[in-house]
Amino acid sequence: ANRWMNDNRLTNYKTITEYKPFENLNREQAAKILSMFASVFGFSKIDTTSISCVFDDIDVADASLTTYIQQVCNLGIMQGSNGYFNPKENITKSQFIASIIRLFEGKKLDETTNPRWTKYFEKAQQMGMVSPADAITFDNAITRYEVALFLYRFKVKYQILQNLNN
Repeated sequence: ANRWMNDNRLTNYKTITEYKPFENLNREQAAKILSMFASVFGFSKIDTTSISCVFDDIDVADASLTTYIQQVCNLGIMQGSNGYFNPKENITKSQFIASIIRLFEGKKLDETTNPRWTKYFEKAQQMGMVSPADAITFDNAITRYEVALFLYRFKVKYQILQNLNN
């Protein structure tokens, strides 16, 4: 999964040690990975008519990642809250998986449930990206290792689904 991520420019790290698989991923790093992932698979933006991509905390983001923050917001897959993106904050498994599912579905799913991520979890489970046991830790920060696994699992399922649709 790490090699596949490097081959597709989702990460610059070539070795597992460089990738630091057991560190948490923050929101600005996730923005780059998700933006590049959308580009690799040719995903288009979802309806973003009600989304503001102006963030009061963009100045605290790593300057090399601000473009990706804007890209994922413009794609409609990651937003901030109350005018803040919180770039240095850890991204949770639920937030990361929701972003992938938004790309795949081309829209947001119903987010009025409790917890808000229920429909995203169900879709990810249908696709084989997560198992029922993952629900226990779905609000926890996601590690770089889990990111690589989820993206690789999604890639495999996506290719299967695309071939079935063709």
